[in-house]
Amino acid sequence: DEFTSFVTSGEELKKQYLDVNNEYLQAVEMYDLPKIVQIEKEGKHILDEQKNLLKNFISENPRSYAAPALIRSFLANLSLEELENLVAVLDTGVASYPLLKPVYERIKVLESVAVGQKAPEVSAKDIYGNTISLSSRIGPKVLLIYFWASWNPRSVMEFQNLLTIYNQYNNEGFDIFGISLDYQDSAWKKAIADHNLPWINISDLAYTVSYPAMKYGVAYLPSSFLLDEKGIIIDKDIWGDELRMMLDEYIGNKKDH
Repeated sequence: DEFTSFVTSGEELKKQYLDVNNEYLQAVEMYDLPKIVQIEKEGKHILDEQKNLLKNFISENPRSYAAPALIRSFLANLSLEELENLVAVLDTGVASYPLLKPVYERIKVLESVAVGQKAPEVSAKDIYGNTISLSSRIGPKVLLIYFWASWNPRSVMEFQNLLTIYNQYNNEGFDIFGISLDYQDSAWKKAIADHNLPWINISDLAYTVSYPAMKYGVAYLPSSFLLDEKGIIIDKDIWGDELRMMLDEYIGNKKDH
């Protein structure tokens, strides 16, 4: 049937993705960041091909009741625009299928944290037990919300780059607001101490059901949201040289005015 045909056509890509994932895990174990970045690009290319298969299947089979299950299987990897486009293609009867409820919920969350939206308020305790809200950290600086966890090596490895950028731009008008998906208080605090993180970090120690992470639709780590001084989201998942260029442009423009 249609569903079996789709699955069969994606088998080779699935195998490629699993092979890349194994390479990724080895690179993470070796703390080889350049290799990890390279593998992430390979993984993204394969994922894009898988998503193209999905989009083609949905557009050719808008009445298929396999569609909701397929869309849900890709839910964490689809952007707001991709989800909206896929749902728009569906036949009316299929679009109202109960299995799509999480898809519509995901769309609503992603709409609330899209570029141009005001960053939703979240709060949790810092390492000293004080409740810190995001709104208390907004303005006058550009603020990077950084989602991470001590149990996620990739997000911990990014500290090296973030510390360099923080030290370069903090006095120019840039700050970081860390939000951890940790579940163990001691591990969270140890990671902060081991890396001498100077910025505020908060966590509700709720692991993958962290309220701030759910509020922002975080599906993978690390994730980031860049806010202007008014708390408006101006970019997402921006790292390294790309983040530097954004800060040079944004902070430079503020100085000119």
